[in-house]
Amino acid sequence: MQTGRFACSIQEKEQPAMEVKWYTAGLLAAVAVFSGTSLLVFHHVYALQPTPFIDEAFHIPQCQQFCAGNYTQWDPKITTLPGLYLLSVGLLGYLSGLEPPSCTVYLLRMVNLLFSVITLVVIYSILKVLNTEESREWRHLVTSLTLASFPVLYTFSFLYYTDVASTLCVLLMYSLHLHRQPGTAACIGAVAVLVRQTNVIWVGVLAALACSDFMVSTLAASKSAGRRKTVDPCSPRIVRDVLHFYSAHMKKDPLNFAEALTDVLYEGVQYVLVCVGFAAFVVWNGGLVVGDRSAHEAVLNAPQLLYFLATAAGFLAPLTLESADEVAALVPQRLLEFRYFILPFLLLRLHLRPPGALACLAECALYATVNAATLYLFTVKTFTWEDQPGLQRIIW
Repeated sequence: MQTGRFACSIQEKEQPAMEVKWYTAGLLAAVAVFSGTSLLVFHHVYALQPTPFIDEAFHIPQCQQFCAGNYTQWDPKITTLPGLYLLSVGLLGYLSGLEPPSCTVYLLRMVNLLFSVITLVVIYSILKVLNTEESREWRHLVTSLTLASFPVLYTFSFLYYTDVASTLCVLLMYSLHLHRQPGTAACIGAVAVLVRQTNVIWVGVLAALACSDFMVSTLAASKSAGRRKTVDPCSPRIVRDVLHFYSAHMKKDPLNFAEALTDVLYEGVQYVLVCVGFAAFVVWNGGLVVGDRSAHEAVLNAPQLLYFLATAAGFLAPLTLESADEVAALVPQRLLEFRYFILPFLLLRLHLRPPGALACLAECALYATVNAATLYLFTVKTFTWEDQPGLQRIIW
């Protein structure tokens, strides 16, 4: 796999904020293609499955309770916070004006489809910051289309699950962070946690990034003032250089070091406040999840990392230059949920070295093929369960 050099978000303070052209003709065309195609698939899926499907049997009735103004009624089988329902009620309520929002299965799924389209735009905004070469514009557009249609994520764009809203919120938070709007990014991070509790991890990651960016910038400013060699934030030695710089300050002037450490922590304070708020909720709630905690118990599942690596290797196949050595036997055990890999995979893919034209197109073709196969299985492969009414279908 060609990981190359990971794109860095480190930028010196004196540089102007990065600007992104949001409404280029190419982006509008990409949005139109994605929206049109997705709308056709949406109506096909709805025609096949107009009633709540698997977890929708919990999510849709719960959101409909909120739509009716009943915010005290809660299904104990739901373990996530009500972020998705609040977003849906707010959006549908805004569109309905003064009338109570109509939260039908069709409209609630349509909310997720809208989130999916917005995700494409957010991915494009991230790529424009991480890869600024204008010559790669068309690749940014193709990659945005490709990643927005990442098969595991794309499947849930047509159902009322938390995955699309969760992914959108985390990526939007990261985009705002890259565009140097930490306050707004932290607010979106709080929304992300309300949609899915585990997103607090990504808020913590951005807190660490904000602090590390400031530390590297301080080191760069110090070397610049001393007319020494400039700092390469992507150098493998950067961690050692930063630690040496701050440890030297601590030995030389402990008071100055304490002040510098305060400045570092201040850079990530917005994200830290979100994490502290969530920690307070966990203490008050007596655990991470709400509702039926037996359905989502925190356990150490080391093979999950191997599952992710195997999944990532498969979807990154067009970008792979060398074949993996014969890929150990991996036998699934406990719960294997591909949905858990959506955000780690997208963030990994966004930070890989931009692929060549052929690899970019091959990746797009691979995702389109997998999505077509998934839709085909969803359409023709049906079965029944004794404890569930109606026909059941296969999804990720």
